[in-house]
Amino acid sequence: MKIIIVSGSNDCPQINILADSALQKTGKPFFVPDFADRFVGSTHLCAHISRLGKNIAKRFSERYYEQVGLCFAIQAEADNLPEAVRTGFDGALVVGTTVDKGAFAGSVKLEQRSLAATAEVTVDNVCSRLDSAIELVSKYFTIKIGDLIVIDCGFDDVALNIDDKIECNIADCSSISFKIK
Repeated sequence: MKIIIVSGSNDCPQINILADSALQKTGKPFFVPDFADRFVGSTHLCAHISRLGKNIAKRFSERYYEQVGLCFAIQAEADNLPEAVRTGFDGALVVGTTVDKGAFAGSVKLEQRSLAATAEVTVDNVCSRLDSAIELVSKYFTIKIGDLIVIDCGFDDVALNIDDKIECNIADCSSISFKIK
């Protein structure tokens, strides 16, 4: 299983692959590691891949996933660590519950809440954005059943502090809920 994060602009996209140990299910607390003093996180959209594919044209991308959901990506803010460690350590990606992609024909409202701040973002063309990410990723990697494609949805990073509770909602439905310990 691969976890592939696509970020950046269409002109200069960035692809980051995380180890499967970076996954953590929602509901379990996130224990702050001791290798950095500060951690931040933000909400992202994700698609669970349901078919094997390579070099997939965008018009066919929708056939490669059935479920869409949210995930909360945590990263360490430390200049002395390699990028792979700052973004891909164990438990760095909290994955929430998923819903059928048919619920996202147009735009969807996403909400990210912590003790420090509440933010809302409306994302237009969710499936089209995921289709573009699948097209891009499949040029370089074979995508397989169970892979997770993650895209940025415009939330600013929020600082994570011990005893914070993070909640993320998609279309007014709870998707992610966990505590920082």
